[in-house]
Amino acid sequence: MDVVELTTAAALCAFSYYNFLNIYQKKNIKKPWKKRRWWMTKIHRNRTSLSTDHMLAELLFEPSGEFENFLRMSSSDFSYILDKISPVISKIHTQLREPIPAKTRLAITLRFLATGDSYKSLHFLFKVSSQIISIIVPEVCAAINDLLKDEIKLPSSAGEWLLVEEGFNRKCPHCIGVIDGKHVVLQSAPHQYRIRIL
Repeated sequence: MDVVELTTAAALCAFSYYNFLNIYQKKNIKKPWKKRRWWMTKIHRNRTSLSTDHMLAELLFEPSGEFENFLRMSSSDFSYILDKISPVISKIHTQLREPIPAKTRLAITLRFLATGDSYKSLHFLFKVSSQIISIIVPEVCAAINDLLKDEIKLPSSAGEWLLVEEGFNRKCPHCIGVIDGKHVVLQSAPHQYRIRIL
C-alpha cells in the first residue's frame, strides 16, 4: 500500500466513525417533553351523564308538548326504543372517562334524523364532540334497523296500497304515505335569473 491509499483508508475510517457517533447520539437524545393539549374541551368538561337526562326531563314535563317537537316522538315511544336498543348501543365504562349513555346516544340520533342538523350544531346542543357524533349516528341507526325492522309494516299487496292511498288522496293527491315531513331549503343557481323554476 502506498501513502495515498493509506491516507484515503484512514480518512474513510474516521468519517464513518464520525457518522456512527452522530447517529448514536441522535438516537439516544431524549425528545423534550411536549405540553399536551387538553383531554376534553371546556364545553365537554361539565358534561355529566345526567345532563341529557335533565334536558329530556324538562322537555317531558313541558305542557306545550316540546318533547314531541324536539325528538318527533312521544316519550313512551322513546322509552320503548331505548329499552330495545340500549344493550346494543351501550358502551363499557373505562378508567379514562365515562361513556356516553345510551339515552344520550339515542337522543342525538333522533334529533339528527328529525331535523337534519349538522354534527356541529348537535355538538353544542348535547356537549358531545362532532367526531363522536359522526360515529354514534350510524351505530344507533344500524341498531334501530337491526332490532326494530319488524315494527314498520308495509302493505304487501296492491289492494292494501290502494287502501292507504285513499286516506291520503283527499289532502295530498298522488301520495301513498308519509312517516315524517322535512322542509328542505333550496337555493337557486347564482347569476341565472331565468332558471328560477323553484
